[in-house]
Amino acid sequence: MRGFLIGLIVAALACALVAQLTPEKGKRSKEILNKARQLDLLNHILPLALSKEQYNKILPVIEKCRAKEMDIEAREADELRVLETKIDSALDKGVKAGLVPDKEVLREVNKTFIAFDMRRRAVADENTDAILAVLKSTLNAGQLKVAENTIDPKAFDPNAKPDAMSQDEKIKFFIKADMLDWSCYDLMVKLQKVAG
Repeated sequence: MRGFLIGLIVAALACALVAQLTPEKGKRSKEILNKARQLDLLNHILPLALSKEQYNKILPVIEKCRAKEMDIEAREADELRVLETKIDSALDKGVKAGLVPDKEVLREVNKTFIAFDMRRRAVADENTDAILAVLKSTLNAGQLKVAENTIDPKAFDPNAKPDAMSQDEKIKFFIKADMLDWSCYDLMVKLQKVAG
C-alpha cells in the first residue's frame, strides 16, 4: 500500500511540477521523480534477491513487452493523425463560430479512445502473462512468495479478496504495478550489472 501511495504522490507531483516549470526545469524534475520512483521500486525488487542469471532471463521478456507497448503507441499516433483534421475543424468552428462540436466527431473520438483503452488492456494482460511465465520458470519458491506478497491487491482494487486469490493472481498485481513500469526496467538493468 505504501508503495502505491508513494507512486501516486510521485505521479501527482510530476504533473503539478512539470505544468508550472520551464521545459528544462520540467525535464529535470521528471528525472528526479523517476529516481524517486526507482527508490520505491528498490523496496520491491531487492527483496527478490535476483541473480545475474535470473535477470538475464527476465529482462529480455520485459524488453519484448516494452516493444509491444511502443508498437501500440505508434499505432495510436497514426490513428490520432487521421482524427486530427476532424478535431481541428471542430475546434476551429467552436472557437470562431461558437458552434458546439458535432456529435458524430465526439462519438468518433470517444470510440477511438475506447479502442485505445481496450487494446492497451489486452496488451497489458498479454505482457503480464508473459512475465508471469518467466518468473514462474526462473524464480524459486521463496522468491515467488516475496513477489506474491510485495503488492497489496486492495491498493489497486478495494473489492479484491487477497485471501481468496491464488499466488498467480497476486503476482500479477506485482507485475502490473512494478515490473511493467518503465522505471523498473531501467532499474533492473542497473541491478543486473552488479548482481552476483
